[in-house]
Amino acid sequence: IELNNGSAGYNVNLSYWLTKYLAAGGGSYYDFPALHSYGSNGTCYSGPESYVTDVANFKQILVTAGAPSSNLWATELNWGVNTCVADTDAVMDSWIARYFLLHYAMGFQRAIWYAYNTSYVSYGYGTIAAGSNQLVTYQEMQKWMTGAVESNCQQFSNSNWICNFSRTSPSGYVAY
Repeated sequence: IELNNGSAGYNVNLSYWLTKYLAAGGGSYYDFPALHSYGSNGTCYSGPESYVTDVANFKQILVTAGAPSSNLWATELNWGVNTCVADTDAVMDSWIARYFLLHYAMGFQRAIWYAYNTSYVSYGYGTIAAGSNQLVTYQEMQKWMTGAVESNCQQFSNSNWICNFSRTSPSGYVAY
């Protein structure tokens, strides 16, 4: 069973809803907290980095209520309507990489892309189509991150991030 508040970035009063749910004893009735990682207006998102504040707020509400706050899941994430991002491989690939790395750095155990197949192409929300460069990027991110341990992520004043990753095999593997 999950606790899914829906989309933290939509025009939903997350704080009000979640605080009321937890105050009513809801913290005893879920195995993991989950979010939908979307931006501020529910259609076009300003970038994966803007979601960091929403996640921090969500975690703080859980901690304040004494509710389980570990084992976070992002059960939906994407860049919004496909027309919201420049239709270039560089831009779309960057979104995928940034989303997954930031979610990992924020403590998410799972991050699931919406929509990762071709049946929703006409729907147009962040679709990763079969055979696309974005599918290759998605698969490469999975390879990079599976088995890796993030030791430090930090954001610089220019809004850029750097994350340090390592793994035990191959010996001495380090990535930034």
